Amino acid sequence: MHKRLISALFLVGIAAAGIIYYFRHKEDFYLLTSVSVSAVVALSFVFVLITLLYGLQLKILMDHYKLGIGFFQCFGISRASSFINLFLPFAVSASFKAVYLNKLLQFRYSSFIASMGMTTIIKIMLYAFISLLFLIVSDVDVNMFLFGVSSLIFSASLLFLALGHKLKKLDVTASKHFLNIIDEWQKIRVDYRTIRRLIYVSLFLFLSAALNTYLSFRAFSVNISANASGTIAAFTTITGLLNLIPGNLGIREAIIILISKSHGVGINESVHAAALGRLLQIIWTLILASFFRYNLSNKKR
Repeated sequence: MHKRLISALFLVGIAAAGIIYYFRHKEDFYLLTSVSVSAVVALSFVFVLITLLYGLQLKILMDHYKLGIGFFQCFGISRASSFINLFLPFAVSASFKAVYLNKLLQFRYSSFIASMGMTTIIKIMLYAFISLLFLIVSDVDVNMFLFGVSSLIFSASLLFLALGHKLKKLDVTASKHFLNIIDEWQKIRVDYRTIRRLIYVSLFLFLSAALNTYLSFRAFSVNISANASGTIAAFTTITGLLNLIPGNLGIREAIIILISKSHGVGINESVHAAALGRLLQIIWTLILASFFRYNLSNKKR
């Protein structure tokens, strides 16, 4: 009964959030009437694919700890976390995920922090490297600011990935919690099967994000190169992972405008593409968050 009450309240919260967002951003929904149905369907398909990949990413991490949690439960938790992140900073959604997994599976907080940290570092390093490649082979003048940022992020993440487990030897803290995180980091670091699977998922996430960017522009008949789409996808994902602003609002749009402008795309077209992508992301996040409600009502006692 208690679980069903919480589940019902969560569903009411999703519905209320959707209604409030609609009335506050009613003009954005007119974008859907200016693009073809096929474009909306294609973008929706790609976004749902991205959400499935995030669920798979969490499942891979849970498999490392042999917790026996199913894919759809991981998917539901991931969607609920994304729903929270629409309105609150990343730290809040991450804390929700940590607390929920701790209560559901007695998953230690140190294990959660280490596993999420490893996943984030891998993705940041991978996407920074990809963005460097795209900037180098670009058919337009290299943006030295973006190149410098990519180089710095790639170098820092690679260094931390290689040496992070050695922090314990530096005796920089006496915190038992911090030492537990370092121990967990070391265990994940040497699990090459898990690392390999995380890299594969991260690559598919990048390809999906790049395709999503490309389709957002094509929905308005704007030609954008694969290079520009890939660069935008890499930088928006990196800033999303470092997210301190709910939903990465404003930062994502600024990156799309900056990079697309350097590739000859007008600001107006970039704003429309960014708004369409944001709108569909919010709509599907609200819809798919109901999977968490289902899991909460039907999880094993």
